[in-house]
Amino acid sequence: MSVTSPLPTTTPDPFAEIRAEFAGGLGARIETMRTALGRLDGPFRVKEADTLFRAAHSLTGTAASFGAEGLAHVAGDLEALARNWLARGAVAAEERRAALAAVAELESAAREYRATIQTGPLRSPAARLAVVGELTSLIHAAVDMREIFRGAILKVQRVLDFRRASVVLIDDSRTTYSLHTLFDRARGGFLDGEAVFPIAQGITGEAIQTGRPVRVDGLPGTEGILLQEGRHVSAMIVPLHVNDRVIGALNFGHEDEGVYTEEDLDWAVVLGRQIETSLYYSKLLSTIAEQREALAREHALVQGQRNQLEALIDASDAAIMLVGRDHRIAHANAEMAKLVGIPREAVLGASVDSLHRFLAGSFVDPAALAVQQKALTLDATLRDRFELTFPRRAVYQRVVAPVRQGGGAPLGHSVLYRDVTHEVEGERAKSEFVSVVSHELRTPMTSVKTSLSLLLGGAAGAMGEPARELLEIAHRNADRLIRLVNDLLDLSRLEAGRMDLRLGPVNLAEAVESSVEAVTGFANEQGVAIALAPAGEAIVVRAMRDRLEQVIVNLLANAVKFSARGKRVTVRWWSDGEGAVVEVQDQGPGIAPEHLEAIFEPFRQLDSSTTREHGGVGLGLAISQNIMRALGGKLRAESEVGAGSRFFVRLPLALGQPLAPPAAPTEPGRAGPLVVLIAHSDHDWQRLAAARLQAEGWRAVPVATGAAALERLREERVDLIVIALDLADTHGIDLLQKLQRDPQLFEIPVVIVAEMESPVIANEGTALATTVEEAVEHARRLLRAPTRDMVLLVEDDPLLRPTLGKVLRRAGYSCFPVANGREALAFIRTRRPQLVITDYRMPEMNGLAFLRELRNDPACKSLPVIMLTGHVSRDLARQIADLSAELAAKPIKPKLLVATVARLIHSGEAAVDSHAADPSLAPPEAQS
Repeated sequence: MSVTSPLPTTTPDPFAEIRAEFAGGLGARIETMRTALGRLDGPFRVKEADTLFRAAHSLTGTAASFGAEGLAHVAGDLEALARNWLARGAVAAEERRAALAAVAELESAAREYRATIQTGPLRSPAARLAVVGELTSLIHAAVDMREIFRGAILKVQRVLDFRRASVVLIDDSRTTYSLHTLFDRARGGFLDGEAVFPIAQGITGEAIQTGRPVRVDGLPGTEGILLQEGRHVSAMIVPLHVNDRVIGALNFGHEDEGVYTEEDLDWAVVLGRQIETSLYYSKLLSTIAEQREALAREHALVQGQRNQLEALIDASDAAIMLVGRDHRIAHANAEMAKLVGIPREAVLGASVDSLHRFLAGSFVDPAALAVQQKALTLDATLRDRFELTFPRRAVYQRVVAPVRQGGGAPLGHSVLYRDVTHEVEGERAKSEFVSVVSHELRTPMTSVKTSLSLLLGGAAGAMGEPARELLEIAHRNADRLIRLVNDLLDLSRLEAGRMDLRLGPVNLAEAVESSVEAVTGFANEQGVAIALAPAGEAIVVRAMRDRLEQVIVNLLANAVKFSARGKRVTVRWWSDGEGAVVEVQDQGPGIAPEHLEAIFEPFRQLDSSTTREHGGVGLGLAISQNIMRALGGKLRAESEVGAGSRFFVRLPLALGQPLAPPAAPTEPGRAGPLVVLIAHSDHDWQRLAAARLQAEGWRAVPVATGAAALERLREERVDLIVIALDLADTHGIDLLQKLQRDPQLFEIPVVIVAEMESPVIANEGTALATTVEEAVEHARRLLRAPTRDMVLLVEDDPLLRPTLGKVLRRAGYSCFPVANGREALAFIRTRRPQLVITDYRMPEMNGLAFLRELRNDPACKSLPVIMLTGHVSRDLARQIADLSAELAAKPIKPKLLVATVARLIHSGEAAVDSHAADPSLAPPEAQS
């Protein structure tokens, strides 16, 4: 191999330069026409026909200018064909064949033209700088690698003489390189073809491996650039780098030896650097383009999914809206717009607060909307039911749930309202049916059980052992059936929200101990011990004692039922500062984790064998959980198979609610049996109740009418009254209210008998029984309870007087109402109450005058008094404080009134509240 000396630089005349440039670009022009013609093989494409027409038209004019008549003639034929195709909008098959032949003629004419002109390249610095500038613009215009290589070679041939130029790229293995782009001027331009060479072969491989450019003056024609075999040629190889890594090489070759100089090599290196820059940016732009396309595809996919989701939402019969994090409505279907009462277009994009203003008037319970507003600010799910009055009165199931992206980031909330009016009506009908059937079953079954109990107790005389055994079997099964009926009634009341729950302070220790006592007999039969682990301090919870004990008894009975003989059930309770917890732990077989929620479903037993072995239908835990929810508490379970179960009852503490000190049960202090008056029109019920009361050691006095009851009460003192709602001459509530207004009878405890629980009866603060057994149980509790504290109520308002009386009776006080101060003083002369509540403004004698008269009696100096008034003044407050009374502003809340009464009675003194003593602390509107 020999390196030749530099050849002299030639500078053709300007026309020669232009003709050379024209000749060098013929290949690209012909390639454009061939490509457009190839795409017209099939359906007619206006764009391709127009490209062919413009390229042929341009070549026709330019070729004629340079005297290339052959090129101009053939190009003119192609121009005419393309013009006709555009006019007709179609390409005939024979015309296309003619066009293909014309393209072949163009290639031949181009070779002839190149041979007739001097095609020496322009090697002036200005020309070469111009090409470098064009290559720079190519960086910003081209993205495809092949386009970059072809564009660079076409531009370089204007300023560098070569027969062939090529670009080779290294394969991934970096052991071979392959031909990527090949240009051969003698063969008409760019050629298609593939070739692979070992990287260790030839000067191209050497340049790639060393990374340095190479210039050769006498290279055998069979190596690398594949020129004419048997001849020596000139060549230049410039390695191409991207990110400091050789990716291939740029090759130039000439048929003659010693054509290229060092200046040519330096300039080829500059060209290579420009191409490298183009490659770098093409890769970057390609990556950006790919990312843009990926984002576009992803956006299209998301949009498609969103469209599908919106279509599903719009097709739903539920009212649905999506609320964004900015609290604006991102989407809402037609049903939601109908509920709001404004066009759907006005809903979309509106703030959720404005939407709530439209909805507010439709909510039957305004608090239900406040709950939704709160849920939209939290990361929690709301599931409940509420009632709307627009566009029609209906009950809706509501679900408010947070919506998140795939990564967990919050997007907003979904709000769904589903009309469940028909479902609610069906549930109500089912509940009513269960309730009615259960009542119809319980009344005769209770009578059967009571009769069997009396027979077993010897009411009909002695009986043989076989008869007793049969009666005991009947008694056990009657008791089991009654328990089932009671459970069904409790469940239906809880589901319908009809269970009377009067919440108040409950001593937790007493409730637990009473529950354990109720289950002890059953536990002894099963051979299971119950261990108490009491808390170190007294705990008072806010609940209803009877229902709380029902829950604890259910849990204890279940724990005993599923424990083997010799095992132990442990009961613990404690306070965690915000609430109180009762834990019932057994040593039974345990419950699998996946079943812990199922055990609280009605009629759910984990194993059918459980029912056969232990009895029950699976209502106890369902009822207990519903009771706890109604009490504002929670019931949950923890368990491990083989290691027993733990049930937790959690209730709120009764903060600020005083609890009366427990009193030991006492019997009334008089000789002879206790007397119970039974006012009931059903003769069989009277006899059955009388037999049960006699079994308790009490004497029963049955009457059938309200008038007979009042007459008998005037003649004989009784300790308790049982009143049926349906009497022959009056309603039981009317009789009860007459008793409450009688100064001789108002303190006698009363049990009302009805077929079902009633809010009206619950408001009276009176015990309610639906069976003989319940009536006897209430009678036992009332007769053994300590004497109730008496409150004298002085109030001239005929509407407010009975209302306050009911509040006090529900709180456990005995209340006697009078209409004015004169009646109150007359009552106090015969009976001394534990506390007096009086109104301030009353006719004849106002509350202040009554209070002064009361304090004049030495026996009433320290009697606690609460003065009610709607017009508080500093002077009035001072006068009331001077008379050692408590001042309370009207309207007073029932809880506050009961708490004040309890505080004053239990303190034993008329403590003057600092708020009442200082009128500045009274409500602003009450100050004057």
